[in-house]
Amino acid sequence: MSFVWLVMVLGVAHAAAGVIAVCVVVRGGRLDGARLVWAGGLATMVVVGSLWYVRRRFDLTPFEMLSLVYVDLAVVGPLVGASVVFALWRVRGEAGWRPWVGVGRVLGVCAVMPLPVALWATFVEPNLLVVERASVEVTQARRPSRPIRVAVVADVQNWRVGAQERRVLARLRDVQPDLIVIPGDLFQPARRTWPDFQPALDEVADDFRWFLASMHEIAPTFFTPGNCEYGYNDRALIDGTGVEYLRYSEPGRVEVGGRRVYVFGVGFALTARSAPHELARMATLVEDDDVVVLVSHSPDTVLVLPGGARPDVTVAGHTHGGQVKIPWYGPILRASRVPRKVAGGGLHEVNGNRVYVSRGVGVERMHSPRVRFNCVPEVSLIELR
Repeated sequence: MSFVWLVMVLGVAHAAAGVIAVCVVVRGGRLDGARLVWAGGLATMVVVGSLWYVRRRFDLTPFEMLSLVYVDLAVVGPLVGASVVFALWRVRGEAGWRPWVGVGRVLGVCAVMPLPVALWATFVEPNLLVVERASVEVTQARRPSRPIRVAVVADVQNWRVGAQERRVLARLRDVQPDLIVIPGDLFQPARRTWPDFQPALDEVADDFRWFLASMHEIAPTFFTPGNCEYGYNDRALIDGTGVEYLRYSEPGRVEVGGRRVYVFGVGFALTARSAPHELARMATLVEDDDVVVLVSHSPDTVLVLPGGARPDVTVAGHTHGGQVKIPWYGPILRASRVPRKVAGGGLHEVNGNRVYVSRGVGVERMHSPRVRFNCVPEVSLIELR
């Protein structure tokens, strides 16, 4: 069974369980507390039990489980909740049980409440784009005559160049960075299987090359691959754009504010096995007064750096800030071993090393719901002072 069919079948089953529960509760136009408790408990057992079963039976990923929960919260729950409110609007309660009618109505309204949140998270927030700013103090020996402005464009992760990508270019022109870094995950097809990557890429490669070349016209641009870049010829997106590909080349170098700025890249690996190699190259290439930016797709790279390592800042993406962040808790999914607060995005210090994690521009497009909540897409601007 394909994942799409699994979502549909499970959604229908959960909706049926909710409707049956409503019918049991209001049978005969009268309500008693025992009926409400038994019907609600049975429906809950069906939903939770079926989610547990499909998770074990089909070995679903956290992204896929999030899709199932999203369907329940955004579609099934509001439909059942609306039917509860409608069914209980005129129902009579037995003497002594009339308060349960009010309880049922409140529960029905609570089930409907996620609908406007889901509409916002699905159709509005993913299409927003803000500029997040951070400031990094470098040591006195490397302090530039003016701030070095580093723009971060992470996790574009789209199947075409559209309105969001044009907004990225507009934001970059507004902030006028000295250099731009792209920590991977540039292209991801709308189709849901990995073999579709290369054919889908061939259709839109020219558009993405235009997008990258336009970035490079704004400022020198450097790219290191993410997990979406594995499995197809990602060099086809980069060649001829002027963007420097950091995976196999020497580090990038620009001069800003009287300082040489070196940009090193770490290819995607949750264990960041290539980070020690890049640190060794830094020791042979970089002078004490040079500024160093380490670009890694995954923030996990910072976990393998020794305390007080040479990079002035490590820039990463990959987590998307979680895409869904619960207030006072943080991202539901981290996709990383860094602390939850770090995975949620922004500038942090881990083991004496500064790391900036971008919330990214796009959304995950495989079996994850394409939503963002409390986690607005961003173009980042880091000022090294």
